[in-house]
Amino acid sequence: MRRLVYVSERYPVLSQTFTLREVRDLHAAGLPVTVVSLRSPGPTDPEPDPERDPEILRAPSPFSGSVAAACLARGLRRPLRTAGTALRTLLPHTHPFWPKMQLRSPLHAAWGAWLAGRLRSMGPVHLHAQFAWGASTVAWAAARWSGQPFSFTSHSDFGLPLVGPKLREARRVLAISDYEEARLRGFAPDLPADRIVVHRLGVEVPPAAEDASRESGPVRLLAVGTLGPKKGHDVLLEACGVLRDSGADFRLDLVGEGPERPRLEALHERLALGERVRLLGSRPHDEVLRLTEACDAVVLACRVTERGDHDGIPVSLMEGMARGKPAVSTRVSGIPELLGEDEGGRLVEPEDPAALAAALGELCADEGLRRRLGAQARERVARLHGADASAREVVEIFRGLLNDEGPAA
Repeated sequence: MRRLVYVSERYPVLSQTFTLREVRDLHAAGLPVTVVSLRSPGPTDPEPDPERDPEILRAPSPFSGSVAAACLARGLRRPLRTAGTALRTLLPHTHPFWPKMQLRSPLHAAWGAWLAGRLRSMGPVHLHAQFAWGASTVAWAAARWSGQPFSFTSHSDFGLPLVGPKLREARRVLAISDYEEARLRGFAPDLPADRIVVHRLGVEVPPAAEDASRESGPVRLLAVGTLGPKKGHDVLLEACGVLRDSGADFRLDLVGEGPERPRLEALHERLALGERVRLLGSRPHDEVLRLTEACDAVVLACRVTERGDHDGIPVSLMEGMARGKPAVSTRVSGIPELLGEDEGGRLVEPEDPAALAAALGELCADEGLRRRLGAQARERVARLHGADASAREVVEIFRGLLNDEGPAA
């Protein structure tokens, strides 16, 4: 059996509970796993768990002497392959064109040269990367230099560096939704039918809570997501202004940190939302789950940005629905697959504060509706995204890849 070398931008990382769960599920199933973390965890990221996490290999800086030496060694050993790999990273290759990712790709390829050197002591391996961004470029480059197979998971990622070569050369591609599978096939329509498989992310579904009347007071709404443009938090704040003016009694907690915080704080002040809306910043995952348990509904106003960036299926919506909370979100990428036709919540068009306010207002006004939609939400997530079924599926996928002794695609 091959060893699975799992390449991640950072590991562990607070904002990717699905990566943590997937790695630990594979490790617990007895598959040989080594995680390659390209960057050190941040100050809010969790500590590795010695009992649950596999071996973690921390990569050096892409500007370090060891990476430079690895690039030189790969160039001397395989000059044509090295030149071809370097040229692909230098020519325009992002979809849509994204200068930041374009400039980073040569550094990711350099990391791939370093990783290819480390693989020589591991025996047969299979490389896998979460996301179709930089980590998959590292895995792709390491696979090209080492001759080992690789795969990656795509989450409706933005930029998609080297998506054509990766799709053609990967042994397997995991897509988190039907929407993402169709999008990827659009880049390479002639791929074999089994090259891309849909693997839905899993979340824990706790036992259903007892059906008891809630305490009186404001309806508690919760939004969890990085403070970045694609989350549409500005639209949500505008909707909260409309909702307040309609006379609805509600409170919104917004959990997350990111580059949009100054703009959102200014908007919060301009709309005079006061204590109705709290920007709580980044919080540990266990605290986020406590907030989820205590809320009455979860909401995200996801959008497609002007440059094409968008969410896949936000885990925070899945975690809320798994706890019997109705969800309100937008018709973006794979989110309609989670909610169906208003099954478990409400879907509105993106960039429409009035429609979002109306959907939230409907929930605020009717506790019975919240109960019915919450029960539907829990059943739907248990059926489509239950952690146990998702774990069994991903273990089966990777066991097949690790037992595959054929040449790389």
